[in-house]
Amino acid sequence: MLQSIRNWCVVCMLCLVWVCENKELPSILDKYNNSRSTVHLLNYAAGSAASTNAYGLGRPEQTTSNSLSPIHTTQNAVDEDDVSYISSNKFTVSTTIMRLLLGRTGTFYLVAPDDPQCPTVVYPITDISGIVDVPYNVTLNANTSIFEVTVDTINPGSCVIHFNVSDDVPFGLSDIYVRVEVARNEYVNILIIIVGWTYFVAWGVSCYPQVVMNYRRKSVAGMHFDYIAYSLIGNLAYCAYNIGLLWIPVVWEEYNDKHPGGVNPVQLNDVVFTLHGTALCLVIITQMVIYDRGGQRVSTVCIGTCIASGVIAAVGLILTLKTDILDWFHYLLYVSYIKLIVTLRYVPQIYFNHKRKSTIGWSTGSIVWDLVGGLLSLVQMFLICYNYDDWASILGDPTKFGLGLLTILFDVILILQHVIFCHNSKQKDTESKKYQAEFTLLEKDEKYVPPAKV
Repeated sequence: MLQSIRNWCVVCMLCLVWVCENKELPSILDKYNNSRSTVHLLNYAAGSAASTNAYGLGRPEQTTSNSLSPIHTTQNAVDEDDVSYISSNKFTVSTTIMRLLLGRTGTFYLVAPDDPQCPTVVYPITDISGIVDVPYNVTLNANTSIFEVTVDTINPGSCVIHFNVSDDVPFGLSDIYVRVEVARNEYVNILIIIVGWTYFVAWGVSCYPQVVMNYRRKSVAGMHFDYIAYSLIGNLAYCAYNIGLLWIPVVWEEYNDKHPGGVNPVQLNDVVFTLHGTALCLVIITQMVIYDRGGQRVSTVCIGTCIASGVIAAVGLILTLKTDILDWFHYLLYVSYIKLIVTLRYVPQIYFNHKRKSTIGWSTGSIVWDLVGGLLSLVQMFLICYNYDDWASILGDPTKFGLGLLTILFDVILILQHVIFCHNSKQKDTESKKYQAEFTLLEKDEKYVPPAKV
């Protein structure tokens, strides 16, 4: 029965990974967040249709010929089913993000409106030099009203391409941009995805041994309640940060202003991990309600910490909405620190084990999987830094980096506790059996003298 439950859990998580990697989840959000058009490029240039980001939400669209490819080696054609246009003063751009391999060339299209005063020459410029090379100017194709811009890669990294026009042209292109991310190696980028989803599975599976143990024992005694409460608060805070940085353009733009040329440190697996962790915390809380608690309860300190975290998050939200003191990125960043702080949730469990001189009731299988997840999360961050030459992104997501380090530290302590306490428990059990045998012999033979203790 338990083996079947574990098998179903693994199958469900693998299916979830497959669905997310095929981008069904982002496509659902995009359908809600963006008013999309699949009008042919030439028809659009003639002014027959338009497609704009009406809601101002959702991650910027990508023009791809293969939705499963993590990096686009070239973009020399436009598919009417794949193009999403971003407009400015009736100008449109075929894509707002390009992912290229080092040494490859990409192409995107700037579509001009049907206006006699429209400029016939635009000047592409990059905010960071040395990453890509763009032409000094691009001339309008009179037959199609399209500027074709070719991008040559120079070094790994990330930059943003903007456009200038002559001073006498009454058109502004200040909010038209194309973000270009250049990677060293396609296989490293694939490895980043594999490692990311592997750490998601490891951290996801780490919760199930505790759920199964509680179910088998019909008891949650031995599991410190503060640990679960801190986990729930931390997952909610970190989930808000990950969703904001991955899918909300306003947050991403503010991040890019703070870390120009940086690559987004949040991956899809980060969002799914926090959502999955939150759901399992709720399952364990349900077990805490219905199973034997052994007289345990959430401590007053933990309750106060959770309330304080909620008050701080609410005050920050008001300041972000009503004042200019905080922008959205910094608000979500500070909220994510709650996850980092409550990583100290391991401390009550460590003290609880030390006080009892036992790890009974606490699943060591969870700790092993948790340790694997922490190691792989750091590996993924370093792979991203290497592939895009963006070592500053570690500081761009201090929560993920700190979470991995603290997880490894506390997991090692818990594993050592299990080894020490388990050894002591076995030693005491052996001594107990030894003396029990001696007293049994003594009852049979009064002349028996037990050996002296050393």
